[in-house]
Amino acid sequence: MSTDTIDQTGACFCKKVKYQIKGEVMGNSNCHCRACSIAHGSPFVHYLIVKNEFFHVTAGEDSIKVYTNHGNLRVARCTDCGTPIYQTPEGATFKATFPRMYDSVDMSVKEPLYSKVGGGLNFMAPNAHWNYENRIMDVSDDLPKFAGFPPNGMVNNDGSPKA
Repeated sequence: MSTDTIDQTGACFCKKVKYQIKGEVMGNSNCHCRACSIAHGSPFVHYLIVKNEFFHVTAGEDSIKVYTNHGNLRVARCTDCGTPIYQTPEGATFKATFPRMYDSVDMSVKEPLYSKVGGGLNFMAPNAHWNYENRIMDVSDDLPKFAGFPPNGMVNNDGSPKA
C-alpha cells in the first residue's frame, strides 16, 4: 500500500459535477484490463485508487449516473458531458479516480502533465502497469508491469515472464 496522500479537487469536462479527493492513495497505475479499456475506449487507463470515504462529490451529484460495464465494473459518468468521474467494482470499498480530470492538471502546459512538481517527480505519475496480460499493445517504459495485480506476476515489456 502506498504512503502517498492526495488532496485534489476535480470536475467533469462541463464542470457540472465537482468533487474532492483527500486521503491515502491505495494504488496508482495504468490498467490494461478489458473492462477499463472498453469503458474508456483506450488501450489503458491511468487511475489513482482511494477509499470511498476519501472521495466526496461537492456539486452535481444528481448529474451522475452509474453504468454497468463488463461484469461487475461500475463507471460513474456525468449525464451532461459523459466524462467518467470514477469507477469501482460493484460492492468495493474504493474508487478509481482519473488524475487527468483533477483541477491541478493544467491542460495549457505543453510538457508532460505529470513530469515535475517542485523539482521532483509528481506522485500522480503512474508507478506500474496492471493487468498487462490483457494489453492491446506493448508499452516500452521502465515502469514495472504485472500480468494481473501486484505483487506477483511481473512481466517484461513484451509480456514474457520476468526472470
